[in-house]
Amino acid sequence: MAKKYLDDTGLSHLWSKLKDYFQVKLVSGTNIKTINNTSLLGSGNISISSGSSYSAGTGLSLSSNTFNHSNSVTAGTIGTSSATSGSTLAVPYATYDSEGHITAKGTHTHTVTGFVPTSRTVNGKALSANITLSASDVSALANTGGQVSGDITLYQASGDSPSLIFQRGTLTDNYNDWRIYNTGGYLHFQQRGQNSTSWTDIAYIGSNGVIYGNGSGLSGIPAVGDTAWKTLTTDFNYVKRSGIVFVDFYKTNQSLSTSWTTIGTLPSGYRPNHNLYGAAMTLTTTPIAYFINSSSGVVQMRTATGSGSYVTAFSVSYPVL
Repeated sequence: MAKKYLDDTGLSHLWSKLKDYFQVKLVSGTNIKTINNTSLLGSGNISISSGSSYSAGTGLSLSSNTFNHSNSVTAGTIGTSSATSGSTLAVPYATYDSEGHITAKGTHTHTVTGFVPTSRTVNGKALSANITLSASDVSALANTGGQVSGDITLYQASGDSPSLIFQRGTLTDNYNDWRIYNTGGYLHFQQRGQNSTSWTDIAYIGSNGVIYGNGSGLSGIPAVGDTAWKTLTTDFNYVKRSGIVFVDFYKTNQSLSTSWTTIGTLPSGYRPNHNLYGAAMTLTTTPIAYFINSSSGVVQMRTATGSGSYVTAFSVSYPVL
């Protein structure tokens, strides 16, 4: 029988049939893995150990599958939670490494200050309980009234001064209210009627001590004098308030001589009870006098020596019966 030969095509076909019945040759590290770089091929046993040791970080170690803490911190309480006045307070602290492990502990000692001692009292009242102060405890007036032995100042930095109000009941009652307050250099006496919030002047006192009325009075209180100055001439004015007449004269070019010169006549009711003589003011060395006739009301002036045009003035006040 003649021999037959396998060509490449035949061999390929034969291998495709036989490979399902035979194992491919194993090559360590190529088509089969190793364990700890030890080949699985051949006979015998492969022993597996833990290998190299592992670091668990600062303060920790791993032994027989157990983590052990090796920091030098012992159990205990850091600091104290209470302190009294005058004592010290231990404030705890702890240090730790870059991995958050506590490496040390301790306390900083602080002296406690600023506490109110339990022996402290307020107006003789102990601080061991709530304190109720009365007006007498702080030398104040009770709301029921009392007596003040010193001066009382009503003060306001700007504008009108605070008011002193005398009020009975409420705004809706049947009583009038009164108040006193200072504004514009005058001390005002005012009244507020029933169910009213508006104040009306009854009278006021000027810085010169003169009492002024409101012109007509209110609730039966009469006016106490003129409400405005009256004029005799451009330079000569007068007014009467609370039974006192005030006369004021000022002129920059009054012609005078040693003879009496009439400058005006006061009406009845504004004349003095007796003749008045006085010295007038002037910018010269020449003495100048004034005279008011009690019966006629004539007002006159003269020089002691010489004549001319003078800057002169005088002011005088007197009671009128």
